[in-house]
Amino acid sequence: GIEIVTRGGNLLAVIGDWDSDVSHGLLCKSGRFRSIYDERRRITGPLLRRNGRLGPASWDEALQAVSDRIKQAEFKNMGILTSSEATNEAFYLLDELFAKELKVRNVGLLNAAVPDIPAKSKGLLKDIGASDMIIVAGADPVNNQPVAAFLIKRAVDKGVRLVVVNDTDNGLDPFAFTNLPLADMGKALELAARAENPVVLYGASITKQALAVMEKIGDKAAFIALEEGVNTRAAVAFGLNNGFDTADIKVLYLLAGEENIKDRQILERIDKDAFVTVQASFSSPLTDKADVVLPMAIWSERTGSLTNIEGRVQTVRKALEPKGEAKPDWEILSLLARKLGRKLGGSLEEVTARAAERLK
Repeated sequence: GIEIVTRGGNLLAVIGDWDSDVSHGLLCKSGRFRSIYDERRRITGPLLRRNGRLGPASWDEALQAVSDRIKQAEFKNMGILTSSEATNEAFYLLDELFAKELKVRNVGLLNAAVPDIPAKSKGLLKDIGASDMIIVAGADPVNNQPVAAFLIKRAVDKGVRLVVVNDTDNGLDPFAFTNLPLADMGKALELAARAENPVVLYGASITKQALAVMEKIGDKAAFIALEEGVNTRAAVAFGLNNGFDTADIKVLYLLAGEENIKDRQILERIDKDAFVTVQASFSSPLTDKADVVLPMAIWSERTGSLTNIEGRVQTVRKALEPKGEAKPDWEILSLLARKLGRKLGGSLEEVTARAAERLK
């Protein structure tokens, strides 16, 4: 939970909401300061490549160009990539428009997703403080889920034993009672068997072998999947991580959002003649190479909902108006759907209700 302080249309401060049921006011450094000190150049208007040069265009021109290329392409030659930094509403529309309506199968996330353990008890962040043993496996919450890391450190300060199971250096290593490689997950299982209320937090780096061993811990353990990214759990729920292959792509739609993807070599692995649309908030090497750029409002400029790692759907309310001609993530996809002759929700309320129904 957060509160935003604004003045004159500018973001001044991000403060933790101490009455929040989830985080109780805890914020990581990125959540508190990233937006205030972000020096990246905003994209404030649509851009369209004409005669090899990327220049300003109207929303109608940009969306028409994307629509025309999509209509000309076969679904097997289309690809969808998305950041996890988007709303439930945007993920719902991505799935409805591209996967269900256009039958696109080549869909992927920019960050890894955590495998699900359906038969296990889904834990809550508050279970960390009530546990007597914490196992962190295949995850580095210090870097990827700092709020969870804060809660783990608090528990350790109170005498709870921490077992870190990972094959690489981990930010929690100095706080651990013992450190084990993933191949020794069996030893972590033995330690958990002696505990009354163990909590297992696991991430995308966990191996299949370690996952199989971890499932044997038993029903007394609470399991928490530490997803990387902002809204990864919702993206996975909408099927947006079924694998992405750059081969045969002729039309790529990339929802980059606010993610800093300057170091990603995505376009180098795609046919140089492919038509690339990037829906983004900031300029990057990807937007520079795109055929169409659709300006997207940042998180503080849009209303919608997000799903946290507990599966709790939370409402986000905009505090600022979008810069220039930027639009919310869901609205851009809704407008594109109309250009393609599909009506997938005319209002935010309608799209939010449909997304919530799918997430039940």
